[in-house]
Amino acid sequence: MLQIIIHKCAERNLFPYPQIINVDFEKAVINAIKTVIGEDVQIQGCFFHLCRSTHRKIQQLGLEQLYRLNEEFSHFCGMLDSLAFLPIYDINTGLNYLKSVMPEEATDLVEYFERTYVNHKHPTIWTLITKMRHENAADETKVAQRQLGTIGPPLKKKKYMLSNLCEGYNDGSRDIPNFLNAIANFIRN
Repeated sequence: MLQIIIHKCAERNLFPYPQIINVDFEKAVINAIKTVIGEDVQIQGCFFHLCRSTHRKIQQLGLEQLYRLNEEFSHFCGMLDSLAFLPIYDINTGLNYLKSVMPEEATDLVEYFERTYVNHKHPTIWTLITKMRHENAADETKVAQRQLGTIGPPLKKKKYMLSNLCEGYNDGSRDIPNFLNAIANFIRN
């Protein structure tokens, strides 16, 4: 499909070689993009798609029933996805913390998550984290502008609350366990 699009563009004297592409966290799609467009293209995903990808793996591992019925397991899965909100330099520390508190049933899920998103061979989570850090910086700017009265109140209360949680971690008022728990509670409600 991508090759057809590139070919049709070339027929029209258009040569699209994007530097950044936003896609779902599907390895086949990412591999196709890198094959057709090149290894230099930066792949970006979104938190929604990360959560969806994690949930699909939960289903593939036969853990859906446990996820739906066991609040502790479901919360742990939310904490796993919450690693995306940690600064890059704290992700391994966060993952090690999660490994120390993970339910036994989550072993395969954590190994998958680490292999797919945390391992440096797969840049998708790093790209996502970088993008989210930029969004967080923009949110911090808006919070400061609101405090100065130069812009109105936030339109989306959830985004504001998420920004506050991130600020709490960044200013040291939340440690990794507290932060991952807070984000997991926030995203699962």
